[in-house]
Amino acid sequence: MQISGRLQWRAAFFNGLVEQHCTAGNLPLPQVQPHGGYAFSDGGICAVHAICRGQFLELTTSAGRIPLTQMPARPPTSESWSLPLLNSGLLRPAEEGAPPSIGVTHGVAGFERSEIDLETRQLILRHWLAMEELDQPTFSRAVEGMRERAVLWNSLFELENT
Repeated sequence: MQISGRLQWRAAFFNGLVEQHCTAGNLPLPQVQPHGGYAFSDGGICAVHAICRGQFLELTTSAGRIPLTQMPARPPTSESWSLPLLNSGLLRPAEEGAPPSIGVTHGVAGFERSEIDLETRQLILRHWLAMEELDQPTFSRAVEGMRERAVLWNSLFELENT
């Protein structure tokens, strides 16, 4: 199947996060789950929905290729998937003693619980806006607070489903 250069770039970005997450945590590579996501042995689920929704792809890792099924348009519940973030060390665990969240955080609730200051939040959101090609007003609204972050979260689905 032919896929666009943009989609290839996004898939490569996600592949890198998977490799880094597993390597840093000494974890086995993820297994494909029935809903189309990936479950890590530490319980984290990476949202390929946000990377290659609706496409057939293979996840290429150092352990070989993992075929993907058709991605659903939406995850089954908001609690069952995660957004991959910049692996920059800026995202710290929400609770004392929790394992580092490398590349992923769990939903809006997880984003709220994480110790992310406004500047760091803006950096992460700006990165996602560049990937999603959203406009500056959307970004400006999103960084006003976590409620606006949820608005942006929902707008990503709305834009892709129109």
